[in-house]
Amino acid sequence: MQWNPMPEATFWNMNLWIVAGLLLYAWVVQHYFRQVRILFSALFDLRNFDKPVRAAFRDGNMPSAWVNFLFFCVSFTSYAWWVWIVCVKDVFPALPVLGVHPWPGWSQGQASIALSVGLVACWYAVKYLVVRFVAFVMDESRFASFVWKTGLYYDLAFSLVCLPVLALCMRLDGLLLKVIICVLIALYCICFIVRLLRFVIEGKSYSRFSPLHIFVYLCALEILPFVCFWRIFCAL
Repeated sequence: MQWNPMPEATFWNMNLWIVAGLLLYAWVVQHYFRQVRILFSALFDLRNFDKPVRAAFRDGNMPSAWVNFLFFCVSFTSYAWWVWIVCVKDVFPALPVLGVHPWPGWSQGQASIALSVGLVACWYAVKYLVVRFVAFVMDESRFASFVWKTGLYYDLAFSLVCLPVLALCMRLDGLLLKVIICVLIALYCICFIVRLLRFVIEGKSYSRFSPLHIFVYLCALEILPFVCFWRIFCAL
């Protein structure tokens, strides 16, 4: 059974979720615009791929733990909206769509929101555990920390671009929705390639192995968890 795109019983639940996400987005952009601008420049300037991201903050004003937490919340919200849209809106009918039955005391819409958030939380948890496990096995803790933190920054960069668009997509249907989603997927692919290039180029200063080994390691880290989750996702 597929999810109902917008049952009336969950109208306010969806509104609150969207409004909360947009308020968080506006707060981060307004209060930490300078740090966000520096991060964008550091992450996508190909001339500086051999330098660490922290080198862009010449005055030492690196994002604090609190700011990094807010950045992560923006990324988390964006990916949760991605999951919800793909599942609920049935953007690509040829792909399997996750079905869910209402849980006791929950409406179908509430269950869909909770499950979207839960899947993204599991996704980040699994990736973190995989990074730490590989770092332990290969004795490369510095490289693992670099991969994890830099990956989160690229997630943030992509989320800052697509989160307002995703908020619009949650209210759209039909051909326009599919076109927008395809454009966002293309942007994500570009961001993913740039991220891999940075991992290989800058990662040489953190890893004891060759760039080819780093590239293979990162492909396994980024792609295998996605494939595993997709198989589980389709089986639910």
